[in-house]
Amino acid sequence: MSTVLSEANQRLAKDLQTLTGENVLLCYQCKKCTLGCPSACAMRMRPHELMRALQLGLKEELYWSGTIWICQFDHVENPQSMDKIVTLLGVTALDWSFKTECCGVSMTLTQSDIVLKLTNDLLREAKEAGANAIAVCCPLCQANLDGRQRQIEEKYRTRYRLPILYITQLMDLAFGALPREVGLHKLITSPQELLGSIGLM
Repeated sequence: MSTVLSEANQRLAKDLQTLTGENVLLCYQCKKCTLGCPSACAMRMRPHELMRALQLGLKEELYWSGTIWICQFDHVENPQSMDKIVTLLGVTALDWSFKTECCGVSMTLTQSDIVLKLTNDLLREAKEAGANAIAVCCPLCQANLDGRQRQIEEKYRTRYRLPILYITQLMDLAFGALPREVGLHKLITSPQELLGSIGLM
């Protein structure tokens, strides 16, 4: 069986080659990258699957996978890449103990009590560390921390009101995009007051 790649599908691979000099179309799926990766078990899209998605031009799947943030270019227990990016954007990144803790991901559908506890722990620790927002790269972190925040506040009789932003939303705003263009109006916990106070809205 063979897959015919259209010119449109190959555009992402060609753009990547222009930027990096690497030709992902040469990957023949031997899976050595996945077998040798210490972080592969934590990835929604493992390295060889990421390579295939690049070959097929699946931009949406690559974006939502979150794989690049788990990649071993960063320290597994104390990752710094997101901290460095938000710092370059003019945001203060706090050092807090729950930075790599899980929100419960897809258990939100089957074991919501566990997810409520885990997300409450994350929000509480962030607030105690002095955070006034949380930047995420994982779509399930965003959904659980933002979408369940009011439910958590009711259950634990507390008030967080912490906006949960994708790191790419912060980047877009810093680069001059309008709030509506990056979907800030779709967030449940509004970041308007916070971002307005630092000139990003």
